[in-house]
Amino acid sequence: MQAVVTGRGTLSAKLQAAESAYRLQAEDVVATSTDVTERQRLEIYASGYVLRLMECLRADFPCLLAWLGPSVFDAFAKAYSSRHAASVGGPIGIRAP
Repeated sequence: MQAVVTGRGTLSAKLQAAESAYRLQAEDVVATSTDVTERQRLEIYASGYVLRLMECLRADFPCLLAWLGPSVFDAFAKAYSSRHAASVGGPIGIRAP
């Protein structure tokens, strides 16, 4: 599930890669629910992951956020986090000077 949530690409592509690499389907790793499908649940987790990254980047770079403004900062932060997706168990690749 971590590879699907934190990886780059569309949910369909990430599910397909997980199936190919690990022989797992969404139903194998996500609890079933009467309210939402396994695929919808994974989409919620993946969206939440991105939102948490955005929150962390905003907290770590308050001056840049103030200088760029929220909408521009968010656009850059989303692009950066998708370009430098977290490796399993690792940070998203921000290095201090």
